[in-house]
Amino acid sequence: MQTLFVFANDLAKYFVLSKNKKVAAMHIVYEINSRLDSNMKHLSEDDKRIILHLIEDFISGNQQFILKPGEMIITKQKDHDEFIAFKKYINDHVLMKK
Repeated sequence: MQTLFVFANDLAKYFVLSKNKKVAAMHIVYEINSRLDSNMKHLSEDDKRIILHLIEDFISGNQQFILKPGEMIITKQKDHDEFIAFKKYINDHVLMKK
């Protein structure tokens, strides 16, 4: 679980720090879809859902970022609003349709 937590943290930081949120959303899709687990298999649908949930928690401020020494990230409501605007796009390109 720790690995998924750190992975989600890094993707959330990328989104918040990005000036182009559309590119950031595409980056999130690419990273999640190309990520391999320790058995060299693609992430399960459950893992993907957990990661997407954690990303939103970080961006919304419900979860604190894991920061490196000297690193500071301030999230704004606008960051969360923009993430919500791209959430359907990300979900559609990451999660299997039922």
